[in-house]
Amino acid sequence: MIGRSELARLVPFVAIVAAAAYLYVLAGRLEFDSAPGRLGPDVWPKGILVLTIVTCLVGVIKAFVARKSEGAETVFPVLPETAEDSLEAVEPHGPTWLHLALLGIAVLAGYVLIIDFVGFLVANAVMIAAFLYVGRYRNHLVIGCSSVLGTLLFFYVFRKIAYISLPLGKGPFLSFSVFISNVMGIH
Repeated sequence: MIGRSELARLVPFVAIVAAAAYLYVLAGRLEFDSAPGRLGPDVWPKGILVLTIVTCLVGVIKAFVARKSEGAETVFPVLPETAEDSLEAVEPHGPTWLHLALLGIAVLAGYVLIIDFVGFLVANAVMIAAFLYVGRYRNHLVIGCSSVLGTLLFFYVFRKIAYISLPLGKGPFLSFSVFISNVMGIH
């Protein structure tokens, strides 16, 4: 039987799957002229959304497998069943898992708001670093290297291999993006 606490732990997964499914439908409505033999602009967003849905479903399955395994640690923290239990089970000033999920959504919203002005390179590096930090990872050297190298890899794959036009930014951000494109041999 699934208890209230287990259902509460599934809410972020269900919310993310619902949002990703909705965005997938919207991506299917993109209108574009397709060239034979080339991927359309809807391929990458759809692919990322499918991976998001699969990841959430794997998380749900892991939660139930871990729950059924005797003595196994659960994937999620144990949420209190009653108000009295909450005094002992939740850190008084620590972040809640829902709070972290909402911060992740805020990072994505911030990404959408800044990408046109600062361009893909800066926005993506900031987003990766912010996601790692929101996910409670604190090795700053790894965060910096992951965000920079991950962004450069995505930039190369999207621009050079997939021929996807990415926002390059405005003003000095545009100059920076063009400089990096030239250094990477992307023209």
